[in-house]
Amino acid sequence: MSNIELIANAAREKGIHYTGNNLKTFAEWKKENKTVKKGEKAILTVQLWNHKTYEYKETKEEKSKFIKPMTYLFAEWQVIPITAH
Repeated sequence: MSNIELIANAAREKGIHYTGNNLKTFAEWKKENKTVKKGEKAILTVQLWNHKTYEYKETKEEKSKFIKPMTYLFAEWQVIPITAH
């Protein structure tokens, strides 16, 4: 199952409307020059696939694997534009 499908299923179970673009991680919102409002909690938590690459120091050999850590998603109404001070 893809990450989009995992998010869609979790959102449907919680009764949250998901458009494919309205639920994002803190880092994803930051890339869009937005930040999560102070005090807001993640509206949805779900385990999503993430690709990790490791390098062994002794041999310089690289190894990669997929892991599924818990991911915290925030809705578009929970963020505000980042303003310069």
